[in-house]
Amino acid sequence: KQWYQRRVAITPGGKLLPVNKILEEVNLCDNNIQAEGASAIAFSLKRNSTLKTLNLKLNRIGDEGGRNICQALMQTSTLLHIDLSSNGLGEHVAANLAEVLSHNQSLEHIIIACNKLGVAGGRVLQEGLENNKVLQTFDLRLTDISQQSEHSIMNVIKSNKEKSSGSAIIA
Repeated sequence: KQWYQRRVAITPGGKLLPVNKILEEVNLCDNNIQAEGASAIAFSLKRNSTLKTLNLKLNRIGDEGGRNICQALMQTSTLLHIDLSSNGLGEHVAANLAEVLSHNQSLEHIIIACNKLGVAGGRVLQEGLENNKVLQTFDLRLTDISQQSEHSIMNVIKSNKEKSSGSAIIA
């Protein structure tokens, strides 16, 4: 139920994921997908009901591709883990991802390390997490967010972990 492809051609029209009814994990790490490929993946992701893990690390999808993936994440409820690290994402995508964090109640693990989200991006991600109760891990290494935002985000993650394990004290 895992698919790994070292080099893959993705065309707009997104026929990659919807035709497969059992695929749970797709690893497209380092495939030079770029924005156009990310758009095709986003199109497919909106229609897929089985995928749980998507690795898009090192694909140079940029802000345009990141926005499209975030739009798809707003419409999926099966994806649990996504890796968007090292994709040239900036502050604008952080705002899109913050919207995902405030609405998507299935994503448990996000890796967005090695992107230039900046201080402003960190603040919007912090705001987006205010109502999130499911995110368990959020890898923000080398994203240029402030220590204050990182600390606040990690407190939310810690709280979510405690609640999901049942160790939180309910008053």
